[in-house]
Formats: sequence, C-alpha cells, structure tokens
Amino acid sequence: MTEKELYQANVEAQLKDWLAEIGKLKDKFSQAGAKGRSDDRQLQALSRNLEEIERKLAQVVQADEKHWEALKAELDEALVSWRHNYEQAHTQILKTDE
Repeated sequence: MTEKELYQANVEAQLKDWLAEIGKLKDKFSQAGAKGRSDDRQLQALSRNLEEIERKLAQVVQADEKHWEALKAELDEALVSWRHNYEQAHTQILKTDE
C-alpha cells in the first residue's frame, strides 16, 4: 500500500467510528426528549461536517501523487476541527442528559 492508500484507509476507519459515535449521541439526545434543541442542531452540524470530510477525502483519493499532500493538509485540519466539535457536543448532550 502506498502512503496515500494507508491515509485513505485510516480516514475511512475514523469516519466509520465517528458515524457510530454520532449514532450514540443521537440515542442519548432522543432519550433526553425535547430538552435540547441546540443539541439537535449540534448533531446536525456534526453530520454535515462529516459529509464535508467525505468530500475532502474523495478529493484526496482522486488527486495525483503530486497534489494529494496539499489536500491531505486541508483534510487533516477538518478532522481535528470535527473532533473538537464532537467533544463539545458530547459534553453538552451529557449535561442535558443529567
């Protein structure tokens, strides 16, 4: 496997894990009832952000060996930002659940 293929596999695994985590948060949110409309907006934003990450990953996959590194840097930033936003939403939903 090339470095690019390994990177792609790693990001795809992260996306799969994060989709599962969003599912868990949605379950917690639905158990909390209507207490957290802002929580629902956060979950929707996380889902949209994952879609953007998937688009960026597709660009990386399609890029030639010369240009994929620049796209990788953009995707890495999006991954870090998503993780930060997920942690904030997770904390907020747990507070709502209490």
